[in-house]
Order: sequence, then C-alpha cells, then structure tokens
Amino acid sequence: MEKRRQIRRRTSLSMKVHDSKSGDLTGQLIDLTTGGMRLISIDPIAVGHIFNFKVEVPPTVSERKILTIHARSVWSKKDSDFGFFDTGFEFIELSSWEQDTIEKPLAKFLFKD
Repeated sequence: MEKRRQIRRRTSLSMKVHDSKSGDLTGQLIDLTTGGMRLISIDPIAVGHIFNFKVEVPPTVSERKILTIHARSVWSKKDSDFGFFDTGFEFIELSSWEQDTIEKPLAKFLFKD
C-alpha cells in the first residue's frame, strides 16, 4: 500500500548524493519532494537505516552548493532493466533553507508528470 503523502517529481537536474561522513558517492538523485527522495545507485542500500547526505546543488539553483539531508531508507529494489538499485528515502528533518530550496528554486527543475 502506497504511503507517500506528496506526488513524487522526477528532476531534470543531475544531482549527486554523497555520504556526509565518508564523502563517498551514494547515488544520483532521481525524484524529490519536501518529504523524501529516490536515488539510483550501483550498490544496494540497506532499508531502515538513517543516513546523512550532502546533495550537490547546481549553481543555477542556489548560491549555496550543498543540501544537507537527514533521511531514513524506506524501500529498495533492483532495477531489472539496467542493474542499478532504486532506493526511497523519507526525510527526518530539513532546515528551513533546505525546505525552501526544494519548494522554490528546485521546483522549476522538477517534471510535472
């Protein structure tokens, strides 16, 4: 049963997501709402874990180049067509700046279905 509270929007931007502590690339942002995000990654991501991410924001979106995201992985599956992994995350908390950046400047780069 679908529990999403907001319509997921695919992004037209290339936004890399890194682990905050190690700096390792976790994946590429695919979908984004103020409630969560979906990543595509080479490696599987464990479900039910809490992550701290740094999301690279293109300069066309904001002068600040990094979104700091605290999120819990809620589902993960292998994409049978391409062999990558899709993982859905629920945001645990967003600062007012992160919330505003997703709602306003980034919104113009999200597809509307």
